[in-house]
Amino acid sequence: MTNFKGTWQVAKWEFNRFYKIKDEIKGLFYMIVFGALGFFAVTWITSSPEEMRSVHLISNDYISAEELQTERLLVSTISSNELAISRESLDNGEINAILIPESPFEIQLITARDGVWLEMLRSRISELTIAHRLASVNLDSNDWEKLQAGINWQVDELRASPESRRAESIAAIVIIGLLFMSVFLGFAYQFTAITGEKTSRMTEMMLSVITPQMWIDGKILGITLLGLVKVCLYSGLSVFGLLLLSYFFGTDWIAYLSFLNLGHILVFLILALLGILMWNAFLAGVASTIDDPNSSERAALMFFPLLPVMIAALALINPNSLPMVILGMFPITSPAVLPARMILTDVAWWEVAVAVVLLAFTVHVFRIVAGKIFATAMLMYGKEPSFKELWQWV
Repeated sequence: MTNFKGTWQVAKWEFNRFYKIKDEIKGLFYMIVFGALGFFAVTWITSSPEEMRSVHLISNDYISAEELQTERLLVSTISSNELAISRESLDNGEINAILIPESPFEIQLITARDGVWLEMLRSRISELTIAHRLASVNLDSNDWEKLQAGINWQVDELRASPESRRAESIAAIVIIGLLFMSVFLGFAYQFTAITGEKTSRMTEMMLSVITPQMWIDGKILGITLLGLVKVCLYSGLSVFGLLLLSYFFGTDWIAYLSFLNLGHILVFLILALLGILMWNAFLAGVASTIDDPNSSERAALMFFPLLPVMIAALALINPNSLPMVILGMFPITSPAVLPARMILTDVAWWEVAVAVVLLAFTVHVFRIVAGKIFATAMLMYGKEPSFKELWQWV
């Protein structure tokens, strides 16, 4: 059996082992049903008419009941002598609040319970109070708006338009998120597959038919394909959800597609694919050394792929610094750092080429290392090898 044929047979077996089309369809059906129920529940709750609120306003010279009156707010003016009666009505739940204006700068609010409607009432009173203050110093609302107005910036970016930059930022975030979603899905499957096979008698039989390198290569390829299929499936559902949002709420998410730089998107996808292969090779080697994933301290290594994302966030501070340039080409961090730099600044073509070549070479090295660890670790039981032993195997 040739290397490629054996690897592909293992890859198909690993893929079909975990991917059940009937279960996937059922899962999608349940997801769509519960998502639709949640959407209509939220829509029904938020669209339900708000109950009428009743407020008593003590007679004053600053605010009138007519100014505060809204469709959902019934404001009645009472005299200060009726305050005790109003408090009894408040205690009995007949009214919702009492307003006692002491001056244009001090208003007492008495209420039984807080709520969103009270914030709206306070906002309306603040507007009226500001209007009274402006009148007292002979300023109108236009003068107040001029005093509060900020600077109307008009930014012309020579490298890229703000819309293009925003669209690429969204695309990069989505692609990097899908990359790590695929990695974590793959790690879960590898833990299940590899740790289970270590205690199976089939291990010796498999190693008599194919080489350990072919076996681990097939696992890496098959689980990578499994992760990509699931990610593409859920990405399709997300796009469908955005289309529904655009239809119901008028948000034109699709318009962002016209601002995308296809060259950048292609680089992002290549880096993401190579990054998935690299991390799956790394995690396959880690999983080979674990006997019990429930108690092994090495399970914490599954969070190691998050490190590049945290480093990429530092690119926001100074994307052109020498450390960021190096990390953008360094294979462990390049899948996350280089897209961030390409969005924030100009990146030379040779930096992209070096990053892709180094990342591809690292994928090859990691799969070889994973194969060497896998060859020995799969036949060991009862004791996890130390890092010194792992180095000796490699």
